[in-house]
Amino acid sequence: MNEERTYTELISTYNEGTREVLERVRSELNEDTIFAKMEQDYGVYDLLNFNEFNLKARLERLAFHMKDFKLKYLQELAKVEQVQDRLDKTIGEKYQALKNGEVSLTKTEIEKYYLPVDPQIVELKGLLRKQELRAEYFKAVWDAFEKLGWNIKAYIELNKGGF
Repeated sequence: MNEERTYTELISTYNEGTREVLERVRSELNEDTIFAKMEQDYGVYDLLNFNEFNLKARLERLAFHMKDFKLKYLQELAKVEQVQDRLDKTIGEKYQALKNGEVSLTKTEIEKYYLPVDPQIVELKGLLRKQELRAEYFKAVWDAFEKLGWNIKAYIELNKGGF
């Protein structure tokens, strides 16, 4: 509750354009929404689910899925680096523009008051966080596929006894 009140108080101090950007970025960064969309797009729970009827098919496709999600993870990491580079470049350009502007500003003023509310920087930071979440998702899925092999092995050993 305090976090919500603090956010509301903070956002009320910005101009309308900055408030709109901050609100849009905040709504887009809802982790549950991002992960639910990714689950819908990739159907990971279905791929990780196994039983005695689909065991052979899961084992046959396990290596493929591991490779696929590892590559997706690496692709998302590359995108994270690209967005980080773009953010760093934009911050540098904005800093220089403010430093060499008509009004004389100190380093602290620029870094503390102007750069954090710049709509372009706020948007890039939101995009960076979204890319980081996507990379973390694919890393978690890849880890789950690594564990799936062990889970299938334990399942087979547990059910060997039979009657």
